[in-house]
Amino acid sequence: MPTAPVLSQIRLGGRTVFLLNFAGETAGALETHACDILSCDELTLWRSYPLARKRHEWLAGRMVAKVALQADRLERGLEPLPLRSLPVLPDDRRSGPVRSPLDGCLTISHSGAMAAATLSDTPIGIDIERLRTFTPAVVQQFVSPAESRRLGHCPADDPRLTLLWSAKEAVLKARRARNLTEIRQIEWRGWNGSGAIEMRDRGLLVPAVFAAFWRGHAIAVASARRLPEARTA
Repeated sequence: MPTAPVLSQIRLGGRTVFLLNFAGETAGALETHACDILSCDELTLWRSYPLARKRHEWLAGRMVAKVALQADRLERGLEPLPLRSLPVLPDDRRSGPVRSPLDGCLTISHSGAMAAATLSDTPIGIDIERLRTFTPAVVQQFVSPAESRRLGHCPADDPRLTLLWSAKEAVLKARRARNLTEIRQIEWRGWNGSGAIEMRDRGLLVPAVFAAFWRGHAIAVASARRLPEARTA
């Protein structure tokens, strides 16, 4: 099974983020051990993806999520469990937010050959993105004029754009939103040297949003805030 250095962990906003590099031979090693990693339901879903790239991403996400679950058990003085006994399945459909098979809230993300996961007692979202160049049209989709003024001069390959995208996605994932068009409802107000980011979701302050750069990627975690329910007539 894959071990360090492909498995890594960082601390972000007081939380441990687990990371798995599944490039090259690691992807093949994961596939070889899929029956040891995945439950029967997970295997069925994993095998249903026709594209090898999608299968690699999906399997790596489950692997790193189960590493997070096992680490939490060890921290609490509990015995580790067989990985296949910890099914990490989507709430519904084939993808999207997952449910934890144990206590806590679990969240997964992947980008390129990197997968990331973290576990929390309260709803949480994580996003990892390879540093990238954004076209002006895409920037307009997730950066408001007010945010653009705060950023100042910002070329298309400015890593802050990837960091901002990642932070907004983490906020959406924390509240288990599926529609990325809602990213325009997330407003960035600023960040500080400790990695904390001030974000507002439909006008309300989002607690505990943190982001950082790591090995050519932007990584962000965000807690969820319960929003007022819409009134009905």
